[in-house]
Formats: sequence, C-alpha cells, structure tokens
Amino acid sequence: MIVLDRVSAGYGQHPALQEISLSLLPSTVTGLVGPTASGKTTLMRVLAGMVPATSGSITVNGEALDASRRLPWCSYADDGARFGSQRLSRVASYASLRPSWQPERFARLCERFGIDLRRRAHRLSVGQRSVFSAVLTLASGAPVLLLDESQATLDVPTRYGLYEEVLDLASSGEQSIIVSTHLVGEVETVVEQVVVLDAGALVVATGADDLRSRMTSLVGPPSAIDAALAALSGMMVISRRSLGSTTAVVLEGHLDTAVLTHLSERGITTSPVPFQDAFAHLLKKVHP
Repeated sequence: MIVLDRVSAGYGQHPALQEISLSLLPSTVTGLVGPTASGKTTLMRVLAGMVPATSGSITVNGEALDASRRLPWCSYADDGARFGSQRLSRVASYASLRPSWQPERFARLCERFGIDLRRRAHRLSVGQRSVFSAVLTLASGAPVLLLDESQATLDVPTRYGLYEEVLDLASSGEQSIIVSTHLVGEVETVVEQVVVLDAGALVVATGADDLRSRMTSLVGPPSAIDAALAALSGMMVISRRSLGSTTAVVLEGHLDTAVLTHLSERGITTSPVPFQDAFAHLLKKVHP
C-alpha cells in the first residue's frame, strides 16, 4: 500500500499540491481525475520520484521512501516528449535494464499497437509517442504503474485497447495501476478506486462503486415522482426535468433496498447516475 501523509509540492512559488493525504490500495486500478491544473500530473510525478515533495511523507508497504528510493517501485508513462530524438529501440534498451522487465509482454504490445522500434521519437505523433510510453510502463514489471493521461491523445480503438491491457494486468493482482485522465466516463468500467483532485487539493478518495452510489436517478410518472420526493424530503434534488409523459430527477444520496422496492412498486425506475455526472456534481459542491 502507498500512503501519502500531508504531501505538498510545487514549482517555484507556485504550489501544485496542498497537503494531500490518501491511501492507494495494493493490486488495484485507481482513477486519478480532476479538471485541468488540478495537480494530477504533479501527484503522478511525485509518486514516481521525478518531482520532490516540499513537505509530508510517502510510505510504501509501511516504509518511508524518499524520491530516489521510489524510482524502482514505479514506472511512469506520459506523452513521451522526454524521449527527444532517440530511436525507440534505444529508449527500450534503457527501460529493459529494470530487473523486472518483461520482454515477451513488450514484444506483444509493440505488435498490438503497431510500434516500429526503428523510428525516432521526435518523428512520431503525440499519440504514437504516448502509446509507446504506456507500453514501456506496462512491460516494466514495476509494482506501481503510473499512466499520466497516456490515453488522452489516442484514437478510440487504441484507447480501448490500452484499457484492455490495463485490465489484463490488473487481473493478475500483482501490480497497482494509477490512471490519470479527464475522460472520466471512459474509465468507469476500468477503475476500482477514484481519487478526485481540484486546484491541488483532495476532493475525495473512495471506491468507484461508492462514487456511483452517491447519487440516484429516478424516472417515472410525475405524480409518483412528486409523492416520492415528499417521502424523501431529507434528500437533496440535484436536477429535475420532464421526459414526455415521465419526469426524471437526480437525488444526492444512497437509497436502501426497501426504498428501491417501494419506488419500483409505484412505477419508478431507479439507477445510479453516470460516473461523469457524479464527478461533475462533486466539483460543483467545491465551487458552488
């Protein structure tokens, strides 16, 4: 387990993270989400040992590790701009020096994503560099894999192929994978834990199922919806709109089984809200 205790970091006089305290579960896919400039990349780089924390501590499996000692634990993938004009084969040769390197996985992933190791990094598109960087990390064998918006510039088939590879690795239960993204809806079926950042501060760190259950959608006849809202007067109504002969409302809060059964008997359909809607509502609570 990775535990951050009041970790702060920044660039010169500009703070990027403010006293972040959270636990990243072992053998879990964690989604790191937040708007632009929320601190996602800085947190990733602090975890990878690439950016020093200005305060606080980070422990891995109970042992406090400074930035240099975290490097062997983590493999970090970004858009690959740091590879400069090197040939991909040369970059891969450096990556293969890691004792846990998985050459068979690397070869398979290069074939799947059409990576030509003879090419130079600076002649690739951002998407091509990004997927190469992600492949290096997925084949690293490191205990902690950090994918920093690696999928953001990829076309849809390649993005979903990358998600498949993440899930394949996660199924082994041997590595922790952290995926930062602004494509919140896409990672809903991939992540098990969610960390939401905003303006360098932690908004929430929770299980993905818990985030989904924080709001509930109700759809049914207007009279039935009105009666349900009267009975559930303690719950906040996030939104309400008419859908032809029915009414749809979104409530903040979890409904127990007895309430769900009661609503169903009155012709009301209930469901969790989409992942991205729950995320958007969390940010609205921070910036009303």
